[in-house]
Amino acid sequence: MRVSRRAFVRRSTGLAALLCGAARLAVPSQTLAIEPLPQPSPPRARARLPTRTFTLGRSVSGQPIEATSLGSGPVAVAFIGNIHGGWEPMARVVVDLGLDYFLEHPSEVPPRTTLYFVPTMNPDGYQAGRPLWEDADGTGGTGDVALAWTAFNAHAIDLNRNFPTNWSSDACGGERARLIGGGPCLAGLGGPRPFSEPETRAYRDFILRRNVRWALTYHEDQTPAVLGREGGGGPSEPFALELAELAGYPYVPTTTAYPVTGHAWDWLDAIGVQGAEIELEYRTLDQDFNISAVQLLIERALG
Repeated sequence: MRVSRRAFVRRSTGLAALLCGAARLAVPSQTLAIEPLPQPSPPRARARLPTRTFTLGRSVSGQPIEATSLGSGPVAVAFIGNIHGGWEPMARVVVDLGLDYFLEHPSEVPPRTTLYFVPTMNPDGYQAGRPLWEDADGTGGTGDVALAWTAFNAHAIDLNRNFPTNWSSDACGGERARLIGGGPCLAGLGGPRPFSEPETRAYRDFILRRNVRWALTYHEDQTPAVLGREGGGGPSEPFALELAELAGYPYVPTTTAYPVTGHAWDWLDAIGVQGAEIELEYRTLDQDFNISAVQLLIERALG
């Protein structure tokens, strides 16, 4: 089922209103029904190595997209979470906790590296999802339908379908798209053109200007997995296979449920960035594995 352009604009307007309302709510950070997790402390208060928090860009509603760098070496390694906002909150938590770990263990940041931690690329969606987490349980009910809209930005665009590699305006988004439109593929979901959204432009500029050559990106799904370039192969596949074995997750070289277009990791692969995409298990955080994944990526980045 395709959503008409008029319906899509109407739903976009509704999402924008939801986002504006969410920005005014004082919702506790642990609303999500998972075990409470420690929050990272302000980096400048505890770091004993070069540390800087800065803004990559701003979202549709003007919220800052922030990153924190640790170290000052020439090898740039990035950990990027939460492109799907409130729909995948654990993809933000894991990056926050990774940052906190390395602030606690600065000696584990090699002198030749600069580590970049980007907790969310979709702050509008993340804030909109916070008051909805309690009613979303992953069973496809009304709570999940409401939360599905927060996977997108305030223009109702799936940011992970807005990159230029194999881009299409008519894009597929799996369960989140099925819940809002009745099918995995929706007209307009990929945006009017590649990099049409301020969030994806900030992503692009960050990777290129900081000369990031290695990265982990995080998502959240009912089935955990490690992915690389759509269709498999490429220079990152040996690392992705190694990471999958470390995690005990399957390595998924090809998405069979629907075609993947405009995908962030495919763009990263196309410009020579190595690493992997991690699908975290729904509402679950294996912190030990994820710290090990970061450590493994740093080790491989240094050769």
